[in-house]
Amino acid sequence: MDDYVVAANIGAARCLRGTVFAASCTAEERAAVEARVVDALGAQLAGEYRSLGKLSAPEEAQLHAAYPAGRSGEHSATLVGAGVTRAWPSSRGVWVDSASRLAVWVNDCDHLYISCQADTKAADVPKSLLRQFASASQQVAQALRAKGAFIATNDQLGYVLSSPADVGTGMCVSFTLRLPSVADKVSEVTTKHGIDASVEGDDVCLTVRNQLGRSEAEQLATLVRGAAELLCLQKATDAGAPGAAEVVEEPAAQPEAATEVQAAPPVEEPAAEVPEPEPAAPEPAPEPEPAAAAPEPEPEPAAVPEPEPAAAAPEPAPDAEVAAGGEAAPADA
Repeated sequence: MDDYVVAANIGAARCLRGTVFAASCTAEERAAVEARVVDALGAQLAGEYRSLGKLSAPEEAQLHAAYPAGRSGEHSATLVGAGVTRAWPSSRGVWVDSASRLAVWVNDCDHLYISCQADTKAADVPKSLLRQFASASQQVAQALRAKGAFIATNDQLGYVLSSPADVGTGMCVSFTLRLPSVADKVSEVTTKHGIDASVEGDDVCLTVRNQLGRSEAEQLATLVRGAAELLCLQKATDAGAPGAAEVVEEPAAQPEAATEVQAAPPVEEPAAEVPEPEPAAPEPAPEPEPAAAAPEPEPEPAAVPEPEPAAAAPEPAPDAEVAAGGEAAPADA
């Protein structure tokens, strides 16, 4: 991002498990959170704790400018009504490690707000900033665990925070770029990429706050895409307005030409002319060998008609009896 980067920052809110949210806690609970966090950070991290109650207004403003906190510094009507700023600045402060560009705000909108400031001279500002933030987050979590305190998380939602808008990564990424010639393009570009922007003179502050359902890397990548497009416009303008217009327009025309060619690719024409081969007539399925015929049931033996009882031999006629030597039957009278 060269010399156009004025500042780059990643911040993330964190709440302590089993502790009332900062907007609802009592003065005693708020003081207990401050004491616990300061004790944990002092045992593990370099730096010093600075209580906001002991800072002058200019000193506090300077810290907010260097290490943007959550939303409490705005003191909006919404935050005041929600109780976030109750008894301000009692039990509020910031742990600052200038050497590592790290600050941890205590009892801001949430119990903690980890803020990392990038080295704008680094070869790859976004990548080095993300690594720096990951390391700082891990160090803070380890320091708290060593004192028996844990960050509140949920397997499905991510980091549990007092504002539903921050649930997820709880992270806010911001780049401040010096873009004196493209102020009129900022709104168009940021809307396309879904990022927020504020313009102050030549400086444009780009911010990504949508956390739920997105990883830290995805949030940073979204911001980088928007910033890169604005930087390209600025560099093209710096190179010369007339030539810049041509350079921007020519690449835009190429996709259209490619689209036309794709509309009727020559490769597809033969495929359109050649009729699809008719499906070959299915070869007659070989006649299935007759299944071994189930043996026909043996015909039941024809019922042999029972021999009719032999007709009784007719009684011999009388004559026959006589011939046989018998007596003739007497004739009927």
